[in-house]
Amino acid sequence: MGAPKNRYCPRCGERLSPEAESCPMCALPVPPRKVRRRRVTLFVKLLIPAAVLLTVAAAVLLPRLLLTDAQRFVKLQKDLLLEPVLSALRASGPKKGAGTALTLTAESADPILGDYLRGTCAELAFSSGEGELAVRAEVTLMASPILSAGVTRDGPVFGVWASPLADRYYTADLPKLLGRFGVELPDRPETPAPDGRLAARLLERYFDLAASLVREDNLTVEKDARIRFVSTGETADVTLYTFTPSAGAARELLRLLADAVEEDEDLLEVFAYYQELRGSGAAERAARRDLLALSDLLYELSGAPFPEGEALRWTLASAAGLPRQIVVSRGAFALTLELTFRDGEPTFYLGAEPWDVSLELSPAPAENGGVELRFTLSAPEARVLEDTVFTLRVRSCGLVSPPELEREDITDYSVIRLLALAREIGESAEEGLREILGGIPDILYEGR
Repeated sequence: MGAPKNRYCPRCGERLSPEAESCPMCALPVPPRKVRRRRVTLFVKLLIPAAVLLTVAAAVLLPRLLLTDAQRFVKLQKDLLLEPVLSALRASGPKKGAGTALTLTAESADPILGDYLRGTCAELAFSSGEGELAVRAEVTLMASPILSAGVTRDGPVFGVWASPLADRYYTADLPKLLGRFGVELPDRPETPAPDGRLAARLLERYFDLAASLVREDNLTVEKDARIRFVSTGETADVTLYTFTPSAGAARELLRLLADAVEEDEDLLEVFAYYQELRGSGAAERAARRDLLALSDLLYELSGAPFPEGEALRWTLASAAGLPRQIVVSRGAFALTLELTFRDGEPTFYLGAEPWDVSLELSPAPAENGGVELRFTLSAPEARVLEDTVFTLRVRSCGLVSPPELEREDITDYSVIRLLALAREIGESAEEGLREILGGIPDILYEGR
C-alpha cells in the first residue's frame, strides 16, 4: 500500500503527525484521515461491457468481413437453400407416441370454385417407431368424408383398410402368410436404417464438395448493381455475384465425386442397408462393390466430351446480407428463385423461362402448432387455378390408428379363399367407388 502521505495544518502549515486530531501550533481541529477504499471507477465499469461487446463483435463480424467473395457467395446460398433443410433433417426421427400430419386445402377468389373448395381437403398422417408404422390418407369433399385408407405394421403383422370401399380391417402375419406359398422374406437388416441425420451429413458433404469449385477466377462481383424482381416488378440495389463454371470445372467435380463416393462410409451404410433388404448374404461386400462401380462410372463421365454450347451462368443478388435472387441460366432457359417480402412476411417465388410456369410460397405459423406453407401456382394451361391459393399444413399429431372396423385376420387363408376375398373386395370397391362418384354432384349441389 506504501507509506501514508504527510498532512499539514490548513491554517498555519504546521506538519501534523498521522495520529494528530488538532494542530499543536494553532490548536485548529483537524479532521481524521479518510480511509481510502478501493473503488472501481466509472471508466473500469464501462470498460468491462465494452470489452465483452468487442469480443462478441469480433467473433461474429470478423469472420464475415474476412470472407473472400467466393466464400461469401457460397455462404449466402447455403444459409438460404441448405440450412433450413439440414435443420429439419437433423431434428427428424421417430418420436414415441407422436406422428406427423400433412393437410392440403385450397381457396379460390372465383365464387363458384371457392364454394366447391370450402371444406375440401386431403390429409396424409403417419407415425413410426421401433417395429411400428402407420399411414393414413383421408379425403373430404365440402366437409363430407369421401375416403379413408391406410396401412399399418406392428412387427411382422401388416394391416390395410379402405373405407367405405371395404368394410373390414384386414391383417396378416406377412412372413407366415408368404411362407405358406414358398415365398421367404429377407431377414430384418442388421444395418441401421438411414435416418435424417445421416441424410444431413451426406447433403452437406456433397454441397461443400460442389461449392469448392467456386473460386475467384470464375466468379465476378458487381457492387451497387440494380435488379428487377420477376415476381413483383420492383427493383432493388444489390451486390451481384456471377459464377460461370467451365467444362473443366464440371470434369473436376465428377472426379472429386468419384473419389468421395469410393471412401464415403455414410453412403456405404445406405448401400448396405438396401442390399440387406434385397436379401443379400454379404451386404457390406455387395455395397462396396456398388460404390466402386459408381465411382468408376463417375470417372468415365469425367473423361467424356462435354457438349458445346452456351455456358452455364449462376447469378446471386444479395442485399443487407440476404440472398434475394438466384438465377441459373443456359441459353434461353432460366430458372429463377426470389425472396421478397409482403407485409413483412417472406415470400418465395420460383419461375422458369421460357416455360410460363411459376410458383409462390409463403411460410406461416399454423394454429395449434406446426407450419403452414401457402402457395399459388400459375400456368397458361391452368387458368382455372389462377386465383387459387393452396395451403399445406404440417403439424404434429398423435399415433395414427385404423378406424373402428371389424378386424379380419387372413394369415391362414387358403389360395382359393384369398382369391375369393380379392374378388369380393374388388366388387365392393367398384360399387363403393361408383357410389362415391355418384354422390359428388349431390354434395356439390348441397354445398351450393
